[in-house]
Amino acid sequence: MDYYPLPKILRQPVPLLTNGDILLLGNEPFVPAGRRFDGYDLAHEAHPDRAIFMKHAEINERLEAKTARILYGGNKPEVQYLELLFNGKTFSEFNEHTRIVARLRERLFKMYDEACLTGVHVPRSSDGFEDWIAPNWKIALGPVRSDRPSIGAPSVSTFNRLYKEWLKYGRNILAILPRYNGPGGKSSAFDPGSLNFAVLEARNYMSSLRPRLIDVYEGYRAAAHKENEIRAAEGKISYHVFGKTRFYEIIDSFPAFDVMVAREGHEAALKHFEPNVRSYGETLLGQRIEIDEVKTDLMTIFAMAGVLEGISDQDRKRLKKIRLWIVVIVDVATRYILSAVVSPTPNARAAKEALRLMMADKTHISDQVGATIPWIGRVKPFGSAYMDHGSAFLAEETTDCLRALGIEVTRPETGKAKKRPHIESLFHTIGPLFTQFFDGRTHRNIKEKGDYDPKLHASLAASEFAEIINHGICDYYNIKPHSSLGGRSPHNVLVETVESFGWMRPPHQMDIIRAFGKVETAKMDGYGIVKNGIPYNDEWLVEEHMERGRKPFEIIFDSGYINSILVKGADGGWREVENKIDLPSDMTEREWIEARKQELAQNRAETAENYVAIRDFILKNRENGKAATLRAGLDPAVPSAAKVEKQRRDLFRNFVAVPTSGAPIGEHVPVLPPPDDLRGGTIGRSRPAELEPTPMPTRKVSKFDRTRDDD
Repeated sequence: MDYYPLPKILRQPVPLLTNGDILLLGNEPFVPAGRRFDGYDLAHEAHPDRAIFMKHAEINERLEAKTARILYGGNKPEVQYLELLFNGKTFSEFNEHTRIVARLRERLFKMYDEACLTGVHVPRSSDGFEDWIAPNWKIALGPVRSDRPSIGAPSVSTFNRLYKEWLKYGRNILAILPRYNGPGGKSSAFDPGSLNFAVLEARNYMSSLRPRLIDVYEGYRAAAHKENEIRAAEGKISYHVFGKTRFYEIIDSFPAFDVMVAREGHEAALKHFEPNVRSYGETLLGQRIEIDEVKTDLMTIFAMAGVLEGISDQDRKRLKKIRLWIVVIVDVATRYILSAVVSPTPNARAAKEALRLMMADKTHISDQVGATIPWIGRVKPFGSAYMDHGSAFLAEETTDCLRALGIEVTRPETGKAKKRPHIESLFHTIGPLFTQFFDGRTHRNIKEKGDYDPKLHASLAASEFAEIINHGICDYYNIKPHSSLGGRSPHNVLVETVESFGWMRPPHQMDIIRAFGKVETAKMDGYGIVKNGIPYNDEWLVEEHMERGRKPFEIIFDSGYINSILVKGADGGWREVENKIDLPSDMTEREWIEARKQELAQNRAETAENYVAIRDFILKNRENGKAATLRAGLDPAVPSAAKVEKQRRDLFRNFVAVPTSGAPIGEHVPVLPPPDDLRGGTIGRSRPAELEPTPMPTRKVSKFDRTRDDD
């Protein structure tokens, strides 16, 4: 009988703060001056004599209520200088040409660092340094593209000046911005049937008889030879016979703790792995994370779990056509899986969704899949993120997002990267779930979703696979004894780490929007700023509009969180402006598009622009659990960017969601009369707001307008 330690309950996490961070309480910035057992001593940034003490529980409560915000690294001089230099802009807010030049410079500097690390002495003061810059600049440019303007290589003096700036400011790409006006995803090399057969034979090593590796391999070769004879007689394709090295790698991919429990017993396994409980260097949650990906067909993934035998030939053909790309993020210190995203196509969007999910509350996902143990792990990494050279991780939008979040990236040398232990171990651990919830017909969920439709079978299979992955993470992988943790579970180690050492809380919603959103321009009308049919407005925005008139606003729109947008004010700072239709919390653009599409499908005869119908659909959708995967970016049926843009145009043309008459309005929502200069703010009979003329902006009085009498 397997032994599972009781999962611990997370009572009071400790927010991890340093003197280089800033805690914003409302608009008041405080710097941690010291840490006590139950809280922090905080000093005002501008007035150090103003000191307060806050307990961990109070800080967590303020952060959860969004009345406080942590600016990690905000008190560091180099960060403050760059923020002051660029007026608080993030890298993604600069124009495309500026970003391209900065990325090329960063790439060239990293190539120089790699050359120095490999022992190649390249003196930057020599006359021949130009001979090193020119060829490497061509390598950094890559293939010639017609849409990219010609960018010349930097001179020796420019290289030395910018390289020193880059090092001085912690290799921050903002330091090398112009201040004037790879390899594809990994896939399996062998057919799934051969891999499944080898996995089943490799499990013979997990026996109390303790066979030798060579004996298990010889048994595998004999069994494969006999099986191929049978398959040849039946006219089937023979299984590929793996070599000794590859077969041993399959055995090594099994969870080490489970292997020792099967061979030596549970007590021996605990005794063996107990001294290794702190053998790794990382002790804090988020100190080092590993992001891994695997691109393969669903049939190969079933083979990696050794459960392909339970699938019929007809369903094997369907599974082979379902190509999936899985992104997993693991915390090294606790071995806790922080994120898992399933997507049918390898793209940067899945990688970004995995990063967002890593920092998001995932308890709604564990509830939706019926998991017993909640998915509580979330963190803002403060160390390094290790990832390979996959195309999704090398994409500019992914690197820009990591840079905006302040996450340092480390990539191992190409060709010498370690194998994927976390993903393979995950499949081996949750293997029994496949046969329990997926028998080729998906009876459990097909019954819930309606009549069986062969055309939708592939989509349902991929969707259910995402549910199985999440269920397995919560109730299997995160609570099973782990060999690297001395036989303890990742869940319990995470709880102990957070309560003992503290953790870096996820960023504030404004920081998330700035990291994941895109800068756009939008005009304001009678409803406010309307984006995809959603009006955004508040008193501050009305005053800004009165000042600037018809001039468009710069906004940042995040498709993963549409409850609010960021609007750039006249002072150059960003302000969060919430929606005016009381959207449900944590709304995504995909939920909104799906709701609008369903509302139109149900009422084609009359295009009723009724937000209440959309709201009711969203709430009903969340009750049945589908929206939980949509909000987390886990639904594999993700449309392409072009298709999403087309849906926006078709669904939200001339559509603005407005509350119906008599709808309840929250007490915190200000009720303002329409702007009218003739009335001077008095309330009286007036035309509807949308028929009011746009107010003319008021011009500030200049000193040149004064007359001699004014003096």
